[in-house]
Amino acid sequence: SRKNILASETLQFGSVTLTDLFKNDNLTPAEKSARVVEFINEHLERIEWLKQVEPDVQFVGVGGNFRNLGRISRIIKKYPFDMMHNYQLPVEEFNQMYNTIKELPTETVARIKGLSSGRGDTFPTALAVIKAVIDYMHFDKITVSGCGLREGAMFHHAVPSTDEKPLSDILGHSLQTLMHYFDINIPHAEHVYNLSMQLFKQLKVLHKLPRCYIKVLRVATLLHDSGMRIKYYDHHKHSSYIILNSNLYGISHKDLVMASMVAGGHRKNEFNDVEFLKYRVMLTDEDVDAIRKLSVILRIAESFDRSMSGLITGINCDVLGDSVIMKTETEGDASLEIKDALSSSNEFRRAYGKNLEIL
Repeated sequence: SRKNILASETLQFGSVTLTDLFKNDNLTPAEKSARVVEFINEHLERIEWLKQVEPDVQFVGVGGNFRNLGRISRIIKKYPFDMMHNYQLPVEEFNQMYNTIKELPTETVARIKGLSSGRGDTFPTALAVIKAVIDYMHFDKITVSGCGLREGAMFHHAVPSTDEKPLSDILGHSLQTLMHYFDINIPHAEHVYNLSMQLFKQLKVLHKLPRCYIKVLRVATLLHDSGMRIKYYDHHKHSSYIILNSNLYGISHKDLVMASMVAGGHRKNEFNDVEFLKYRVMLTDEDVDAIRKLSVILRIAESFDRSMSGLITGINCDVLGDSVIMKTETEGDASLEIKDALSSSNEFRRAYGKNLEIL
């Protein structure tokens, strides 16, 4: 959580120089890979601070070889979400890919679907380097970064303060950037988020969802009106598409897909079945249940700020028998907001199994 560089080391070689180093030894492809692994292990042993690295440290891969590795993995498993940044590759899957590719001749490697042209000769070497680091550090997964030197240089100029102090909330900064870009009514979006959080906490006894879904709710609520930049009518569908393709930082692929679906369901009770089925393989049954429950929370919270004037400042929920009674704290006549929120009664009953009353 410190987000500061504690130690670093630069090794003066890469996949190109290592490929050249072992190319004239009359070795088979597998033997070359083994030599590279051995070579890297010798250099890793000389780095003393690696021996003190905590076991929960993550392995984040930056650069073209990692992006190619992630792309090939997504093609092999028919991964439904077309986003590179923050793609998670389990070590078991990497080992399968490595053990297959290390045996192949260069011309065969070059024809691997998803591999960029010109990397056929150096890619097996890059995989051998990754293999050595993974085995030495006992990592259980690789996180692929979609950002590289270009993005780092641009970020340095756009947010120079990060040279001295890293961002404490990466997702929050990313959300604020998008909210300004799509010209969202930020006070309204933040008020809807605050009301959503009140509902999430007070309905905990009914939805029984863990705190990990708060991040999903945060993204969905703050960007629920982003689709208005395209068109007001059916803007919930446009918002869903925007979130899905937003490339937000600080959030997993699954959470981003869920946030997209929650935002897409905040105006009507129907979901895009085609999109839902496309990403179903990424979701557990609990995730599907959470999407429907969070969509209802967002829909009611947005209704509570229907006039975008912040009239409803607080909510107190009581569960009595087969009903949930929401008592609103207001700073004026909120009859419009309450009437709009009651239009979600049927969806609330389907999601929570209770009747909805609002005072």
